Amino acid sequence: MNDYENLLGWYSDGINNQFRAKYRLLWKVLTLFEKSNCMMNNLSAKPRVWRVFCVCLAWSLTFTSIFAQIKPIQPKSVTRAVIVGISDYRNDLITDLRFADRDAQIFADFLASAAGGNVPTENVKVLTNEKATLGQIVSALTWLKDESKAGDKAIIYFSGHGDMETLTGLSFLLAHDASANAYSGGGGFPVFSLQAVISILSTQKNVQVLLITDACRAGKLAGNEVNGVQATAKILSDQFANEVKVLSCQPNEFSLESTAWGGGRGVFSYYLIDGLKGLADNNQDQVVTLLELSRYLEDQVPTATAPHSQIP
Repeated sequence: MNDYENLLGWYSDGINNQFRAKYRLLWKVLTLFEKSNCMMNNLSAKPRVWRVFCVCLAWSLTFTSIFAQIKPIQPKSVTRAVIVGISDYRNDLITDLRFADRDAQIFADFLASAAGGNVPTENVKVLTNEKATLGQIVSALTWLKDESKAGDKAIIYFSGHGDMETLTGLSFLLAHDASANAYSGGGGFPVFSLQAVISILSTQKNVQVLLITDACRAGKLAGNEVNGVQATAKILSDQFANEVKVLSCQPNEFSLESTAWGGGRGVFSYYLIDGLKGLADNNQDQVVTLLELSRYLEDQVPTATAPHSQIP
């Protein structure tokens, strides 16, 4: 039952209870006045008029009392999400991943479930593989920025490669159509642009922002010689504005994926979803807090990846 139905139910019960009580009281008073002849001499000739008057008065007092108690309904916050997962890169010189697209789709499915808040499909943009071009990513983030209102929640999820461009020293999230080395020439979404989007949402529009990234994947990338993956992960770990971040690993680590987790998943995504579904609910209060989720990931992921080091 939604808030509107709750309000209607309460309103109906209020009329039935409050009106009946006040109507009966006024009716008894009128009857006593009639019987004791304490009213005007012509009252007995017009009892119906006075009774109608009293009924109207009862209704008036009832509605005044009821509406004085009804508080304005505050608009519900709306959750929107942009979810990107790229396993298949167009350029053969960029190492493909195995399960980044699957991780993204499973996260989208979680948001659509009761445990994830039943987020409507129209409020979620899912971009995987060939659909996750730079143009589509920019378009989705623009939609997120424009549609979000104060008090809303905005989720940005990225699973794929992140790297540093050797020419400029800038860090990028690599879209499906990224070039092999000159990311600023096309297909690379600058991390500073992501920072700008988050800052607008968080500080200017007062939107609650959650950023989830799994972008520290190993592979053949242009920035390998300058530790571009690690440098990008470090920038992503820095605080942009008032956003909440959940990152797959530390800046000096790589994130693993394997068929060992869920038949083919990134280890971070696998335990992230399990935690959000309730396994991270340490105090069993039916609510998973950020602290509980962080502790759950810090416990489960390093154990699952040992002796490889990966600490979310």
